[in-house]
Amino acid sequence: MPGAFVLAALALAGLALAALLRTSWLTAALSLLVPAAALIESRTTVAPLADALRRGAVAVAVVVVARLTLNPWLLDYPLNGTSPLNWLLWGYGVPAVACTAGAWLLRQRRDDRPAQGLAAAALVLGLLFACLEIQVIQAGSLASDPFALLPTSLRSVLFLAVALVLTGRAGSTAGPVAHPVAHWGARILVRAAAAQVVLVQLGVLNPLWAVEPVGPWPVFNLLLLVYALPALLFGLAAWRREAGLARRALVILVLVLAFTWVSLEVRQAFHGSTLTLWAHGGERTDAEWYSYSAAWLAFALALLALGVRTRRADLRYASLAVLLVTVLKVFLSDMADLTGLLRILSFLGLGLCLMGIGYVYQRVVFAPARVPANPTPGETS
Repeated sequence: MPGAFVLAALALAGLALAALLRTSWLTAALSLLVPAAALIESRTTVAPLADALRRGAVAVAVVVVARLTLNPWLLDYPLNGTSPLNWLLWGYGVPAVACTAGAWLLRQRRDDRPAQGLAAAALVLGLLFACLEIQVIQAGSLASDPFALLPTSLRSVLFLAVALVLTGRAGSTAGPVAHPVAHWGARILVRAAAAQVVLVQLGVLNPLWAVEPVGPWPVFNLLLLVYALPALLFGLAAWRREAGLARRALVILVLVLAFTWVSLEVRQAFHGSTLTLWAHGGERTDAEWYSYSAAWLAFALALLALGVRTRRADLRYASLAVLLVTVLKVFLSDMADLTGLLRILSFLGLGLCLMGIGYVYQRVVFAPARVPANPTPGETS
């Protein structure tokens, strides 16, 4: 009987909030019932009541998530221009915090499906809050195109950063099995970020064919956010992952992103903010064409040095792949397109680097194991 009274009180509180409040205020107020039910559950010793309260907290969270994901009228709620101080703070921020608190309270007794469900709801609402704030700050509207280059790149970085945090959280969980929300959340976010990067940043909105200004400054421009930072975060994700197909796919994606960043930075140095292939009449100077070879060669050497330093074979293979592309460009293109001193420098630089790389492989990578000069007794001489 006391359990029925408690559940009835929570239901009446929800009905009262629905009668008194509207729009985002109603959602925020309803979400506060989640930690309230979890707090009551943590104080009760009646098992049936505790189970009912756990299920009730999840039911309220489902209603809140549905209101914040399936409600088309959210796009019409008034905003404060491009300021981050808007209704999203309480409309999404408060429910995310409430679900986090509810999950923490439920886990104090046991980490079962209701607790994991609230943790998943908190993760979803937190990501939605961050993504919508990015949209508002960039465009001042929730109804604008979400797949512009800047917001897409920010979302990719956000997904990867959260995935790395979840990966660390999963790895620190006590016991042999990682927390399922952290484990699957990290996997889904890495795949979502990879899909955005491949389809949008490398594909549809690539500055080579999409009119997307990247900024007038060399190096410190939008290309850092679009390609360099995701490459770094994907590299960290690959470093934490066990050997297998997924890790090899991440390494390939890192190589493609880094190679694209180096190449586009060279183009930006010669063409400025607009990098489309038809910009400036499609002109290309010998100095620009030679700079690609020099930049790719430097990139290959940097990968080789990092691979030798860390003893990572995948980095050395990536270095050889970039080196092969550079060799093909020098022999198939530079020989015909470059003239005078630049042609000589192209072949001379490549030849010297190939000699140096051969020396490194002979003396470091494939060096025979050293035998002690004075073996101790019991060792073969």
